[in-house]
Order: sequence, then C-alpha cells, then structure tokens
Amino acid sequence: MSRSKRQQRANKRAGEPTSANTVPTNTVPANAVPAWPSRGVAAWITLLGLAAYAVAFFAVRPPSLPTRGDGTPWRRIAFFDWFLIPDELIGTWCEHVTFMGLIARLGIVVAAVLLVAVAATAGDALLRLVGAARALTRLERGIFALAVGLNVVSLFTLILGLAGLLHHRLVFVVPSIAVLAVGAVWAYRTWRAGDNGAADGNSADSALVDDDNLPVRRWWWLAVPLVALLVAGGMMPPVEFDVREYHLQAPKEFYQSGSVHFLAENVYGNMPLGAEMLALAAMATLGDWWYGALVGKLLIASFALLTAVDLWALGRRYISDAAGVVAALVYLSTPWILRVSMLGLIDAAVGFFTITAIHALLLWHEQTESGHRGLLATAGFLAGAAAACKYPALLMTVAPLTLVVAVVARRRATALGIFFAAALLACGPWLAKNYDMTGNPVYPLLGDVFGTAGHTREQAARWQAAHRPPNFAVSDVAERTARVLLRSEWLGLLTVPLAVLGAWLGWRDPRVRWGVAYLVFVLAAWWLATHRIDRFLVPALPVVALLAGAAVGRLSRLVGRHVMSLLLAVACLYAFLVAATGPAGDNRFLASLDYLRHDPQRVMPWRLYLNEHAGNDRAVLSLGDAEVFDFEVPVDYHTAFDACPLEVLYDTLPAEELHPAIRRRYEYIYVNWAEIERYRSPGNYGYSDFVQPAVFESLEAAGVLDARIDDFADAGVVIYHVAPADTSSTRTPRETQ
Repeated sequence: MSRSKRQQRANKRAGEPTSANTVPTNTVPANAVPAWPSRGVAAWITLLGLAAYAVAFFAVRPPSLPTRGDGTPWRRIAFFDWFLIPDELIGTWCEHVTFMGLIARLGIVVAAVLLVAVAATAGDALLRLVGAARALTRLERGIFALAVGLNVVSLFTLILGLAGLLHHRLVFVVPSIAVLAVGAVWAYRTWRAGDNGAADGNSADSALVDDDNLPVRRWWWLAVPLVALLVAGGMMPPVEFDVREYHLQAPKEFYQSGSVHFLAENVYGNMPLGAEMLALAAMATLGDWWYGALVGKLLIASFALLTAVDLWALGRRYISDAAGVVAALVYLSTPWILRVSMLGLIDAAVGFFTITAIHALLLWHEQTESGHRGLLATAGFLAGAAAACKYPALLMTVAPLTLVVAVVARRRATALGIFFAAALLACGPWLAKNYDMTGNPVYPLLGDVFGTAGHTREQAARWQAAHRPPNFAVSDVAERTARVLLRSEWLGLLTVPLAVLGAWLGWRDPRVRWGVAYLVFVLAAWWLATHRIDRFLVPALPVVALLAGAAVGRLSRLVGRHVMSLLLAVACLYAFLVAATGPAGDNRFLASLDYLRHDPQRVMPWRLYLNEHAGNDRAVLSLGDAEVFDFEVPVDYHTAFDACPLEVLYDTLPAEELHPAIRRRYEYIYVNWAEIERYRSPGNYGYSDFVQPAVFESLEAAGVLDARIDDFADAGVVIYHVAPADTSSTRTPRETQ
C-alpha cells in the first residue's frame, strides 16, 4: 500500500479530511445518524429485530408454494432440507450431461461475450462523444458504456428489422467487426498516450479500502455461487409462460419472417421489446433461432450481474466500499432477481437501466455548476432505454426522473429538454413503430384515446379489464403490504430489514430521502395504475438494495463484523437453494441442450407429437395455447386477447370457400381445452366464445377433419388432422388412438 493511502486511512480514523482528489468513502455526516440509547442496548434491539424478522421469514408459508409430501405446508425453512440430500441435488444438475453439451454452452457464452464487447465499444464511443467519460471512474465508465451500448445494439436491430434485413447476416457481422476494430485502435492509442479517460483519483481499479475493518474481499466470494447460477440458468431453454409466449417467441417470428412487423396474433409482441432485440440480434448473426434465443436469454440474465456491479460503484462512491459490496450481495441474494433472470423475464433489465439512469443523474447533480450536459443526456438515454424494454417504465422510471430534473434544474428549461430528448431518442423508435403500424404510439395501452387497431371492442374491453387495478379497497393495501414486506415467495432474507435500517440511519442525507421518495412513488404507481403483479416491483429492487448497503457500517459496529458476515452468508445460501433446487426454474443446468430441446418434461408431449408428424407445407393451428416457442413447424396461434384465426376465416369467407381454405392452410388443428377453460374461469382473461366442440364436430361431419387424436385427452388436449385439399367433402371422420 502506498504512503498516501496509508496516510488517508490514518486521517480517516483520526477524523481528519482526506485528499481532495479522493472520493470520500462515507459522505453522510456523523450527526445524520439518529442517536442510539447506548451501543449495548442498540445492539440487542437490532439483533432481536433481525432475529424476529428471520423467524417470521422462515416460518411464513408463501401463498403459491405447494404443500410438502407429507401434507404439511411448505415453508421457506424447508429449502435447507437439501443439506440432508446433497447428492440428489447435484445429480439433478448433472442429469443427461454430455461433453458436447458443455461445448455448446461454451459457444453460447462466447457469442454473448462478443455481443457485449460490441455494445461496450459502441457505448464507450458515445460517452466520449457527449463528454461524459471523464466524469466517471473506470468502473462507472465500463457500466455506463455497456448500458448505453446495449440499447444502441437493440435499436440498431430494430431498425434493420423494420427494413426487412434480418436474413442478411452481413449487416450484423460487418458493423460488429468494424466497431470492435475501431475500438481496439482507439484503446491502443489511448494507452500509448497514457490517458485512460477516467476521473482523476477515482479509479475503480485501485486497492479496496475498508474503513469499517470489514472483510469486503471475503464477502465477494459469497456472490460466486449466485453468479454461476445466473449464468447456468440464463442458458437454459425457456420454460416460463411469458417467455415462450412473447419474450422469445416474438423475436423468433421476426427472424423467421425476416422483418419486424405488426403481430396481429400476439398483442404482447407489439409492445417495446428492447431487451428481446438482443435475442433477435443473436438469431440474425448466428443464423439460427434456437441458439440465438439461448444467447439472448443469457444476455437478459446478465442484466442482473451488471446491476450488481453498478450498485457496487454507487455504494463505493457515495457511502463506502463495504456498502457497495453489501448492496450488490443483497440484490443478488434476492430470489426475485435470480428467478426472473434465469427464466428469461426482462424485469432486471428494466431495473438495470433505471439504476444507471439514477446513477448518472446523481453525478450530474453534483456537477450542475460545471454544466455536465453529457451526464444529463446519458441519464435521459438510460431512462428511455428502460421504457424501451417495458411500458411501465414510462411511469416508474421516466416520469419520476423527469420530475427530479425539473426540480433540480429549476428554471433551466435546457436541462429538461436535454433529458427528455435523450429519453425520446432511446425509446422513441418503438413509439414511432407502433404509431405507424397502429395509429397508437403506446399500443395496446390508451385504446380509448388512440384506438385499438386489430382488436374488436370486446377484445379491447377484456384487455383493459385484465390490466387495470382489481380494486381500491383498504384491505388490499394491507394484503399487498404484507406480501411486499414478508410473504412474497421470492423475497430475500435481508432485503427488507436492511433497507429499512439503512433508510432510518441515513434519513438526514437528502439522497436517502430521495431514494425513499422514489420507492414510495413506485409503490403508489404500482397500486394505483397496474394490475399489481409483484414482479412489476422488481425494477425498484436496486434502490432497495442500495438502502440496505447504507446500513452496513453502523450495523457491523453494533452487532460485530462476524455476525454481519453470518447474516450475508445465510441470505446468500438461502437464495442459492431457492434458485438451485427447482422452484425458480429448470435446474438441470448441465444437461445436453439437444436433449432439453426435445425433453417431454419441458416441451409438452402434444407439441412434440406435432413437431414429429406435421410437415412444412401447411401450418398447425393452435387454439388455447399461445406458448408456441418450441414448435419447429409452421404454426398459427393467438393470445387470449387477439382474434382467433379460425373464427376470422368463418367471419370473412363465403361458406363455399371456408372448407377449402382450412384444408389449404392447416394440416393439424390443436385444441387445448384445459387452457381455454382456465382462460374462461371467473376473474381470468376470457377467451373467444367461438371455439366450442360443436365447431369441430361440424368440420368432422363435413370431412374437413379426417382424424381425431385423443392420446392427450386426459390432459385436456385434442389434435385433429385436416384432410388434404383434394379430399372429398363427403368423407366420413375416423377415430384414431
């Protein structure tokens, strides 16, 4: 350690100021911490509070987890039972493992790393261009470059898709090579010039310091198993409903058609798909929708890792290195993060763009007098990138951050204009696409204002009913509060108690108050304007984790660093068990990808049957089932809110043309009656009344359907074979088993 660093640490312990060029490790003044009665009493109060929460946490029964084998309720503590049978757990991970399967996974990682490298290079160039790079540490610059660059790659893919160039691999490969080559030359010249472009005295590559004498380096090892899970789970073929319905299905359809277009059969595929465009870019570059989807899914999972790194950067800049590490660990040890990331859901991506936008705004606020417009533009672009991933970010990210800029900038309209223009640049292409295709920039939202292109009044009414708040009862507030604070299935052990403690201890710091105000705004918007799915709160978890990190210094002094280490270890171990044992997703992490692609446990047997028996000349019509990602044959389908293709034929064709049209278009009609019944159940989405058994009975009687496959009738699934176009209309139906 250099003499200057030793002197700074000695000054810190003595209460003297450090060098002006060194970023303070704790900017919260001592008098900002509420007074405690005494260290001994406070320690006991804190320990008892944490113990009480832990007892309640492990004893509570999450509402959706099943009962155990002996009929007793499943409680969180039961996850630790796996310590009694570790061989079974490891055996599940290694099921159907092959050497070539491991090589295939390595290929997916390499492809993802190359795409990330392209994004980082492009993003760093833009940071230089707007003049934001020199205000950042190396760590911050790397994270911001990735954040900006990933959305640039997404927008680039969208534009090429709208131009119909998705089948031209060179338009992806050549620019990628050019970006990497220019970036390499630029980096070499910068290195030769001895200019790293980072803020002076604020290098993230410097030796870690620990003002609270905490084992920060050892704490980082707790993240290793969680990171390994995220990477392994990110490469798993999809199993989650929404992922197979539109997160990966929409990019697959775009790739197969060669263009990004309006999806009349999938309303969700017409929403902003900023994160999903990374999967589409991988598909177009590799020339394969299956492996491209797995690369994209890994990239979506990596947003959680990038968020953890940004939390570390935020914590070490504004609080302490230990606070940044704890914030990252609390975030990664929240099962919500592991679950959504491993499944391929994009909520962590929204959270990443949100926290980096907040980070950039904090830096800009510190330097408003020197006019760092580049930081403000970066913040706006990242806020817009969050909205480019998901509509709720317009309300929960762009709106509150715009308000913050307006308050901080006061009468300087230029600042607000820069922020808003950058945000519009990041998400505007998605709004323009929908306006051009539907007349509604936020399709299918605000249908009463802009119209509901492609939807009937009945379909639009069902959409609005399914996506509005269920009620405004006071009892619902109490129930939702209990879920958010304790009962949610995927809550972390330390997420809530440390965040509450951090908010209380640092309340006099305006940044803490702004963080709490942001969380209050998000909770209010979630309760007042959404259909209150817990997962919609996941993008706010980085702010919660940062508040948790703010508590580490005082908490470790109260309860001791060994107790603090134990708390973090238990929290990380619990999260690991939740994610690694199955409830958070398929945990056959080392199984051959070729095996998983056709595995009956992942792909329903009737889908495998159709993949095997259907050809490519005519399509399969799927009714009731919109999870069609795993179909490897042409398929027509529709979501619960879109028009049924068979009903459209009945409504638009003359009677004499109807049967020939069905024969020409379809080879099989697959009806998932169980799923249709679920949709039609009280309180659910609803489903077209047209699809009834009588329709298929009449088609059988007319000879349009010449075989009925009842092999899967016990699961509520019936498959009909459609007679070829030259079959006589008087042919009688036959039953096959």
